[in-house]
Amino acid sequence: MNILKQISYDIWCLIKLFLFFMLDQIIASLIVWQQTQHLPSLMLKRWYFVFYLTSFVIIAFMLWRYYRQLHNHNYEKYRPHWPNWHDVKIIISGLLSIFIMEIALNILSIHLHVQTANDSANQQMVNQLTQGNPQAMFWFGVIFAPIMEELIFRGFFFNYFFKHMHGKSALLAIIIDGCIFGCMHEQTHFMSWLVYAILGCILATCYYRSKNIYVSMSVHILNNLIASI
Repeated sequence: MNILKQISYDIWCLIKLFLFFMLDQIIASLIVWQQTQHLPSLMLKRWYFVFYLTSFVIIAFMLWRYYRQLHNHNYEKYRPHWPNWHDVKIIISGLLSIFIMEIALNILSIHLHVQTANDSANQQMVNQLTQGNPQAMFWFGVIFAPIMEELIFRGFFFNYFFKHMHGKSALLAIIIDGCIFGCMHEQTHFMSWLVYAILGCILATCYYRSKNIYVSMSVHILNNLIASI
């Protein structure tokens, strides 16, 4: 009976993670829809109002869910707070790790003559959407998506499936988290998937080391900001 209850719980958690991810895709869909239309000025202003209002409502809902979850079940003693000096050092080390990883994988891609992350279908779609609506894509790519993805792939994921992370179990959790993160961003080319998978592992490590969701959010936001410049 306990095994069946655990399986049912895990399935329900997966369903919730999927539904949370669909909330993230609602905002992406709004951008895609806007670019397929030729909206007059007044309608475009209304679209921006709906776009930003929906974004803020979704973020507020997700943060509320996350804090409520920690209030009810906080096995690893996660402490969301404004980053202190210890957190800042983790943020800097996270960004440096991402920078080194991207250089190493780009060099490897060149030597192996394989597609890089910049050539992936996911990145090409992002570039196309950015050209059509840079303001909305900046908000989505630099602010909204990093916040949502950290709450989903780090916050909820760890508390749902890895309640006690120590030693090998922590390493396993970080690797699984990175692999899932990679699959959600790239499914066609291994090298591009590997970039996202390692990025997910780095972000998961930042969250695990700091016990602070705002640390991994900061790394994710700053990384996307640098990439958008």
